[in-house]
Amino acid sequence: MSAACLNLHRGGEYAIAALTRLALESGGAPGQLMSVRVLAEHQGISKSFLSKIFEQCVRAGLISSKSALRGGVALARSAAEISLLDIL
Repeated sequence: MSAACLNLHRGGEYAIAALTRLALESGGAPGQLMSVRVLAEHQGISKSFLSKIFEQCVRAGLISSKSALRGGVALARSAAEISLLDIL
């Protein structure tokens, strides 16, 4: 038996972890901004790599992003409405 049930690519794993962190920090509510830099630090990855992952999440309608001094990303809808299949 293999060690993993699913063979997720690295970007998918980071997307799941980052969106989970975003959901926890926001209480699952949409619209509460969090810094991409902070999320990347929690993951131990570069901000630019996580930003590329988040570009896909924005296109999928999972998160929204705001560019500015106090910008960041936020859930586009309630965490309860987002499934793992939506992320992958």
